[in-house]
Amino acid sequence: MIEGQEQFDPRVAAVDVGAKRYDESSPRRVTEGLARMGEMLGWAAGERGPLGQVIERGAKVVIKPNFVMHENSGPGGMPPLLTHQSLVQAATEAVLLADPAEVMVGDAP
Repeated sequence: MIEGQEQFDPRVAAVDVGAKRYDESSPRRVTEGLARMGEMLGWAAGERGPLGQVIERGAKVVIKPNFVMHENSGPGGMPPLLTHQSLVQAATEAVLLADPAEVMVGDAP
């Protein structure tokens, strides 16, 4: 690593969906953001979508919408614990394009 530069991990991407809050355009923006992310990471595979290079046909896939505890210890209350449905929907649709055998969405108990 060069001093003063952040280390780059090619498995990680952040995509700005261009909105400050969720509204009626959120599903489209998130879907477009996932498509850009797949391209940035080299995971896209044409008709198999933004995850086509990392999800094998016939795979079993679990989508975990967030990686948090079941309660918020900070001052934010419940909203930081919830993943907006437009992200869950877009992620599920992206996974389905890769032609898995099974897709499950799972979260905290």
